[in-house]
Amino acid sequence: MKPEFADRVIVLTERNINPVELHNTSFLDSIKELDLEADAAARRAMRGVQGGRVVGEIVKDVGMAARRFRAVGRLLRRGELKLTKLERITAQSFVRRVAA
Repeated sequence: MKPEFADRVIVLTERNINPVELHNTSFLDSIKELDLEADAAARRAMRGVQGGRVVGEIVKDVGMAARRFRAVGRLLRRGELKLTKLERITAQSFVRRVAA
């Protein structure tokens, strides 16, 4: 490796990849399409919430399960929501709003 190209080289293997982070990244990458109605409904479901909520509760409150689940994912993707702990994103995941 020529020094003009890079300062250092890092070898990355499967052992270096956290399977939970890989799953979440793949999921979040798969939901790029816009759904303004669903996203707005998910935002409304989190408005005024102190602490956080379980994803499944948000989805249940606003209906249209698949669309709303992806909407919560898009809010996570955009950084409007955050998982409270490192875990696979599921209906049982606990999320909180990110302070603006």
